[in-house]
Amino acid sequence: GTSCRYPQRKLSGRCSSSNLLYGAWFWYTGPMIVFEDIQDIRDWLEPLDFEAFWEAVEPWAVFEGADRAHFDQMLASGVTDDDTMLTCLKAEVRLALTDRLGLTERYYEPADAKYLRRVH
Repeated sequence: GTSCRYPQRKLSGRCSSSNLLYGAWFWYTGPMIVFEDIQDIRDWLEPLDFEAFWEAVEPWAVFEGADRAHFDQMLASGVTDDDTMLTCLKAEVRLALTDRLGLTERYYEPADAKYLRRVH
């Protein structure tokens, strides 16, 4: 199987000082993104290709400046393929933002849940 761990580099989860992080609200010069749960992060990351990924995650400061060059070099040298790399990078962002924002999985309550309770 493939591994999403790259021991050559330690990734940083630091937020840059030019960004303001407050709870699950993240403000920067671009559009505001609000994540209410982990599924929101998955939904946001899922359609992104490699270039769109780097542009979208840049304001969140999950990676340091040299990380992009490192991953580009790994792809160029054939260490891994694009799909595996992107899957792992998206997982890294999901984990970092989940931890940073204190998010949990989405809780689904069936529409008929109030009728499923037993009362004796």
